[in-house]
Amino acid sequence: ASDVYKRQQKKMKNNQKGATMLEAIATISVVTVLAIASIRLIGNLFDMFKQNTVANEIREIQKNITSRFALEGNYETLKGDAEYLQKERLVPNQMIANKKIYHRLGGKVTIATDSTNNLHYQVTFDSLNNRGCLNLAQINWVINQGTDLVAIQVNAKKFEQPVGNLTAGENTLPLTMEKAAKVCNNKNDNTITWTFQ
Repeated sequence: ASDVYKRQQKKMKNNQKGATMLEAIATISVVTVLAIASIRLIGNLFDMFKQNTVANEIREIQKNITSRFALEGNYETLKGDAEYLQKERLVPNQMIANKKIYHRLGGKVTIATDSTNNLHYQVTFDSLNNRGCLNLAQINWVINQGTDLVAIQVNAKKFEQPVGNLTAGENTLPLTMEKAAKVCNNKNDNTITWTFQ
């Protein structure tokens, strides 16, 4: 009887070892899945932070330039070089590197007087990913029922404020999600140019 009891005890211990191994594998699997989900969540949160930062960058540039040139009434003396823009405090310092201007998503920023009208200036953000393009294209520029935004060009498509004989239509602002989705491509080479007055 004693031998039978010892064999049963040994068999139970072996079964417990197998169950423990399966439990360990299951625990490792669960931890791995949770780690992957956490990494994705952190990546998405970081991407949302960068998207918000880029939107804040264009808003700050617009506000600074408009305020700086309000008394002059035009943008004839606006220069696009980084040193001038930094000296005049028109562009946040963190956007300037190697005497060039970059937005938070890594693309170049260009600022210049509109070549056809010195009462307007343009800000261009290059190398935007699809999400960045969609977010920036749909920024609401209306403040107190007015706006300084004259037009926005997303890649090759230009959208303008419906003023005078230009009536609301497919090529007019505001840019809806549907319109933005048609003109923002899925690559990381979207370009947006805002024209402000």
